[in-house]
Amino acid sequence: MDGITRDDVLALEAFIYSQLRPVQDAAGETGDTFCVLRSLEILVCDSAGLLLALLDRVGRGQEEQSTTMLREWNRLWTTAS
Repeated sequence: MDGITRDDVLALEAFIYSQLRPVQDAAGETGDTFCVLRSLEILVCDSAGLLLALLDRVGRGQEEQSTTMLREWNRLWTTAS
């Protein structure tokens, strides 16, 4: 996870939200599409939040933490792709 910064996470999160917004606007606030988009928004928020929290703890030398960070980064990257 060397090289991933808070700014990287925030930029990727912002990119995903910028892609979701037009679809959310078109979908309205009811129905299945709204529910799916809301779930995706929550997933992105939770994933980015966890990754940011873990980045704040970098240097405490936990291998499990690095694995979790990599998983969350990959989850965000895949979502953006």
